Amino acid sequence: MGKLKAILYLLAALSLNARGEAMRVEIPPQGFDAGGWSLDAQFMDVMGSPYLLAHGLGVPVEDATATVAVPVTGRYRVWARTRNWAPGSPGRFRIAVNGRFLDKVFGAGRDVWDWEDGGTVELDAGRVTVALRDLTGFDGRCAGVVLAADAQGRVPPVKSSWTKRNLTFHFETVSRPDGAGCDVDYRFTDDEAYTLRKGKKNNED
Repeated sequence: MGKLKAILYLLAALSLNARGEAMRVEIPPQGFDAGGWSLDAQFMDVMGSPYLLAHGLGVPVEDATATVAVPVTGRYRVWARTRNWAPGSPGRFRIAVNGRFLDKVFGAGRDVWDWEDGGTVELDAGRVTVALRDLTGFDGRCAGVVLAADAQGRVPPVKSSWTKRNLTFHFETVSRPDGAGCDVDYRFTDDEAYTLRKGKKNNED
């Protein structure tokens, strides 16, 4: 995804409280430059969003990165939506904020999608970089990161704005050149027509 697209997502993800103060910054999966991670949309009907997947076949993949605008100087709690998808926690990863890694190792908690608390960081107003560092190459997964003003306490951001976007499924049947049946080309898009997943399915399956 282009840098302009990422910036638009991140600006739209600023959440405001009743007094108009920005209380948290949301980074949806689409808001990251994926690096070696991939954007997986196969469970959007269950989760309400795609997620980043570090499928490295045992070799840690390149960091996924994002740059956001933090509007107010202060202490922020870092939340990541993730899942410990198999015994032994093979999908572990860490998060760096402005180049400094949090102590927390993500992806080693519950075996359901959940918001994991990464602790707090002190941030100045302005540009902040966030990076996902894959530790294993075995399918670590992250469905978004939230920087929440610590005054909100340790209450996870159960609902996030990007999970409410309308998701549309597009498909087109394409005949094979050899005449042996046909394939279905498909893609998912969101409200802003960003393609979240695309592929080809054998129509005879």
